[in-house]
Amino acid sequence: MNKLSGFTLVEMLMTVAVAAILLVIGIPSFRYVTNSNRIAAEINGLLGDMQFARLRSGQRGDTGHGLRIHELDGCDGVNVNTWQNGWIVFSDPTATPP
Repeated sequence: MNKLSGFTLVEMLMTVAVAAILLVIGIPSFRYVTNSNRIAAEINGLLGDMQFARLRSGQRGDTGHGLRIHELDGCDGVNVNTWQNGWIVFSDPTATPP
């Protein structure tokens, strides 16, 4: 007699069930890691821009206490504190120290 080799229906259903359970557990963790990395990248970008502005301020001989950060479209008072379009970092040599 020839015995056919393969998977039974019960084996396939158990494999699919285990895979589904692992996906249900793993996907929320993956989303958290992805969002965390995006936030860290934005913070690092802002800190890098601030350090660059301080460097340029020092090269020009400014005191550096006039460092200003504004959102890209918010300088005219529109969309204040949304930061979705980016930011502008600049040195204001006429600013008074805090």
